Amino acid sequence: MGGVDMTEESVKDISLKDLSRKIEEFAKARDWEKYHSPRNLLLAMVGEVGELSEIFQWRGEVDKGLPNWEESEKEHLGEELSDVLLYLVRKTLATRLLRPPGVASAGNVTWATRLPPPDTSAKAALDSLPITPAERSSSARIRSFSQIVTSGRLLGN
Repeated sequence: MGGVDMTEESVKDISLKDLSRKIEEFAKARDWEKYHSPRNLLLAMVGEVGELSEIFQWRGEVDKGLPNWEESEKEHLGEELSDVLLYLVRKTLATRLLRPPGVASAGNVTWATRLPPPDTSAKAALDSLPITPAERSSSARIRSFSQIVTSGRLLGN
């Protein structure tokens, strides 16, 4: 899907709406819309994620900022990341499910609701449980959290 102008200068202040418009224009100019079904876009994106994964496959842990990488390797990584992003945006357009991050709608649980910050009432309730250090394993915390939720303590009951 490469070819959309994603140079550093063009990306600085681009909004998701502008990016979506550019991607749509790019596909329309090439008469690709007939091929961009949700299924095809998903499969293309998975292929790009595979290419992205190959870059990291045998490297072990990689430091932030990629300090030990050659410029050509960073450029290749940027190209693959861009491809994944472009297919993801194109897929959301094809399914008409694009909404701002963290916005919940009926039946849609988002990161903001699924992954609250650690200092929320759920963590406070969990931390207040009378459990020993040995019981603080993840399985004990999950059981304890389940008890909090089912008892209604999470909701202040």
